[in-house]
Amino acid sequence: MNNLNSKFPETTFPATPSMRPIALYLCVHDRQRAEAFYKRLFGSASVMANASFVFFDLGGFIFGLFAPDHEYERKQFCHQNAPQLRVQMADVRSEYKKICAMTVKIIQPLQNSSEVEWFQFLDTEGNTVEFYQSSVPKYLS
Repeated sequence: MNNLNSKFPETTFPATPSMRPIALYLCVHDRQRAEAFYKRLFGSASVMANASFVFFDLGGFIFGLFAPDHEYERKQFCHQNAPQLRVQMADVRSEYKKICAMTVKIIQPLQNSSEVEWFQFLDTEGNTVEFYQSSVPKYLS
């Protein structure tokens, strides 16, 4: 039984093979600065951009940046507990060197366990980004 937390001891979440996340949006303060950062990070241009949104296609997964136009949008959609972007890499060590050269703030240097190598850094808007590489099949899917 997988409990969500102690507040909901009866709540369980069965495996749902038909459920597949397809997008993640991060709130940003400066859309143009964030777009330039992620273009450089991903090595590709956005697939769509307007005054409030920027979208990148990461192999069928849509990564979006959202810059709210109004304070009520920021309060409604952007919270302090922003999600962390976690990206699987084929060669995390070379990506680590690339990220270090970008002079971003590294918050977790390259770590190595028997199954996973990873590191974390902050993007230009203060969001946590984690790059990882795994040798274990369950992490690769």
